[in-house]
Amino acid sequence: MDYNKYINNGWGLSKFLLEQIESIITKMDKDTIRIVEFGSGTSTRFLHDLNEEIDKTLKITSFDNDKHYAYKPEPNDSVKLLMRDLVECSNESYNRMFENKQYDSKLMKPKTSALSTRQQNNFYDIQKGDLTGEYDIIILDGPNGNGRNLAFLHMKDYLRPGSLIIIDDIEYYDFVGTCKSIIDCNQQMILKLGENKDNFIILEVE
Repeated sequence: MDYNKYINNGWGLSKFLLEQIESIITKMDKDTIRIVEFGSGTSTRFLHDLNEEIDKTLKITSFDNDKHYAYKPEPNDSVKLLMRDLVECSNESYNRMFENKQYDSKLMKPKTSALSTRQQNNFYDIQKGDLTGEYDIIILDGPNGNGRNLAFLHMKDYLRPGSLIIIDDIEYYDFVGTCKSIIDCNQQMILKLGENKDNFIILEVE
């Protein structure tokens, strides 16, 4: 594949990480692979195109809040795009959910704080029925800020041993430590800080 066409000026997943995702998917001993993606865009296009090139079926659920940047599904698309508003909570509520290891929608309110790359305690407003069954791969690349950690509370009951959690931009917040505090997992591969400034990790559920 021409990975370069999925690179968006430093936003989204790196070429190196896209290569790793393709390698992981093609080596999986499964005909159908279920993927949930938090943060939609060029990486979603990559998964859509990959689905048409390999001898496997990718079932992709992608979440985003911004129609401008999100992937635009086509008729009969393999991607299920779920546009969800951002919700946020106080630091106290945020910490309480992680202490209890349980997401509580009653603690979340519609986002009123400004959008930024360091926004606090916000995540997509996941609805009942948005997540079903078990997923083989999580790709966590949105929204901006520490609230990405809330994905682990949402996903902890939808994973199986061997499921992979791919976390991008891990240098800004303790995504890895928080994930391990919620989900039993270990570092499978790769933290690469190379010339492309790759900054991600792949964890495997135990």
